[in-house]
Amino acid sequence: MNLPRAGRWLVGTLLLAALAALMAQAAVLGWADFNGREARFRLDQAISAHQAMDGPTWERTRALLEATLAADPGNAMYTEDLANLYFLRAAGTRGDGQRVQADYEHALSEYLRAASLRPTSSYTHANIATVKLRLGQFDQDFTSALTLAAKYGPWEPPVQEQVITAGMLAWGGLPEPVRDIVRDTLRRAYQLDARRTLRVVAGLKSAVPGCEQLRVALAGICPSK
Repeated sequence: MNLPRAGRWLVGTLLLAALAALMAQAAVLGWADFNGREARFRLDQAISAHQAMDGPTWERTRALLEATLAADPGNAMYTEDLANLYFLRAAGTRGDGQRVQADYEHALSEYLRAASLRPTSSYTHANIATVKLRLGQFDQDFTSALTLAAKYGPWEPPVQEQVITAGMLAWGGLPEPVRDIVRDTLRRAYQLDARRTLRVVAGLKSAVPGCEQLRVALAGICPSK
């Protein structure tokens, strides 16, 4: 009689311990998500307003995201938010080349980690291409990012814009197959929203390849034959 009762007590104790561990883990993840949501709100506000964060707000947002990722390191969304935070500061900094370089490199590191966690995110790959463009790193990872962004987000306007912009600015060093990817992206973007696409191309000015290289019909830029 005593042995089965002792066994039931042991099993019950183990189940309670497992349940307590699960509850503790859920509490940690819930706390992390709460912090992450606050950080994301602050970041979205700055991006929507097209304004750089002031120093204290930036530091608060960074601390929230780092605390979130310490508790939930496999969270691709908040990893990319941290990358966006560093990119935002780099893009808004003037006159401090070393900090701009460091912030872009930090952003790239986080984007690459986000891509390893979420390899089919077209936005992540587009962001990698953009930050590598800003760093002047026109390597295999740059062309791979362009290729994967176009592959996974062929009809996503923000992705199309980044692929077109990065592709044209780096056109001279792109292999022909990657140029074809940029051309196809440009055609899809023009089909989806001609006015927006023409504004993007016009904003690139002298970086736009000649029509004989571009081989995409664009009203007022490259007439159809």
